[in-house]
Amino acid sequence: MAELGVQIIDHEMVPDSAGRVTVSIPVVAADVLRAWDTDMQLKALHEAGHAVASAVLGMEITMIDITKRYGGCTILGEGSDTSPAIQRGSDQFKEIVIALSGRAAEITILGEPTDGNGNDFSHASTLAANRFVWAMDTDSPLAGIDPHDFAIPPATLMDAMLKSVEATFAKAAQQADAIMSEHREQLVELAQLIYKARRLTDRGLAAALAEVGLEGARIRTEA
Repeated sequence: MAELGVQIIDHEMVPDSAGRVTVSIPVVAADVLRAWDTDMQLKALHEAGHAVASAVLGMEITMIDITKRYGGCTILGEGSDTSPAIQRGSDQFKEIVIALSGRAAEITILGEPTDGNGNDFSHASTLAANRFVWAMDTDSPLAGIDPHDFAIPPATLMDAMLKSVEATFAKAAQQADAIMSEHREQLVELAQLIYKARRLTDRGLAAALAEVGLEGARIRTEA
């Protein structure tokens, strides 16, 4: 994570000119702090990926939070009385791209993914399957036929659904990779800001995105 420009102070504290040592941290405790800090940096990078993709694709963001023990979260706008209740297929596809962008960010900067992508891929799989069931996949002639309507779904229908999900994933992953590659510098800069803040909402989130050059991001702010 050297690219994020964050380092942990070594546990061996050196006295100052007056012979004073401000703090003494046991080796085991220092190792725990290093592990915790590494987690914070990885989560900041991952969530920065979601946020950059959201901003680039014009999807509303409400919060970024890396304070939770087992992962961070980037929450998209959930709609309001002033936004349409029916979602266009293109916007639903953008949500899949955003879900895959945390992993894409990891690969772009680290060269490999972490094990923190399970929930994202589960969510993306559900969305991709819904695209088929809800007839939003215009490339599949069987789209719109729900396998759950059959006691035993026909093999041809299940095969068509699997191919649809696979094609959606491939297309979304390609777009996520392209966004991370094109906005690599902004990705790193935003990860640094998220790491320092730990949690960004409202105007703080808007300011962070603007600082890295994503002024057009849609942020839900307080009145």
